[in-house]
Amino acid sequence: MARTTEAPTPRRAVNITRQFDDGELKRHDPTATLDWSELLDAIAGGGTFWLTSVNAEGRPHTRPVFAVVAHGHLATASSATAAKTSHLRSARPTSIATTCDGMDVVWSGPSLRILDDRELDAVAEAYRSTYGWDVVADPASAALTAPYGAPTAGPPPYQAYRIEPTTVHAVATSDATSGRSTRWDFT
Repeated sequence: MARTTEAPTPRRAVNITRQFDDGELKRHDPTATLDWSELLDAIAGGGTFWLTSVNAEGRPHTRPVFAVVAHGHLATASSATAAKTSHLRSARPTSIATTCDGMDVVWSGPSLRILDDRELDAVAEAYRSTYGWDVVADPASAALTAPYGAPTAGPPPYQAYRIEPTTVHAVATSDATSGRSTRWDFT
């Protein structure tokens, strides 16, 4: 199989804070941004993510999913029979959103199927450690398999996809992140 893709590295981070309080726009240091590793650590904790893909007619299709961080990528898995899988397979624009540790996050870019054995193993391990899901990589199908799935997940195999970031937004929602809402650009 092909070599595992390198972790995404932002080309630029920009403070996007536009706080309006007491009738005026508050000034913030434009160089005060969240650290990329801080964001990855926050989303690696798991939770519910909302995946929005685009169907063949160009309409948005949003579903709750579990996502994981593996090798610095945000990844999700989907049954080969699910509608969202056909959308992910198309590599059309995709976004995945979540709320975690003092920030609301939207990660946008094309989806790419994970076929590399080592990367699939890392995704399976991330699912096991993050959610306790007893999933393993199956090299024969280049997918994940498990004895059970979420009530709406459908049967295995579960194809794994990473969302290649073009932009990622993190909007600060706590005192710890205040004034550091950030947009990372990757292209």
